[in-house]
Amino acid sequence: KKETVAPKAESPKNEVKYTVQAGAFKSQKEADALKKKLEKKGYKAYIKKISTTKNAKLFKVRTGEFADRADADALAEKLKKDGLKAFVTAKNEK
Repeated sequence: KKETVAPKAESPKNEVKYTVQAGAFKSQKEADALKKKLEKKGYKAYIKKISTTKNAKLFKVRTGEFADRADADALAEKLKKDGLKAFVTAKNEK
């Protein structure tokens, strides 16, 4: 008698948990400028818009999707060498 196991939609090892934030701006224009700069260097960047208190908005520029923190740390260090204040953050963090 064989047991059948339903295939997992996504294995935990491949789950995206981390991303690297390269900047955060109050202005969409500044965020767009950094996003374009990153894209010119070959990074796949995106902007996460956050609403803060009193209807203020913050535009966070992020790049990379990693399951492993060490891989995200490596990218953050590379961006720091390019003069950015990059750091690792949780993918689903605001």
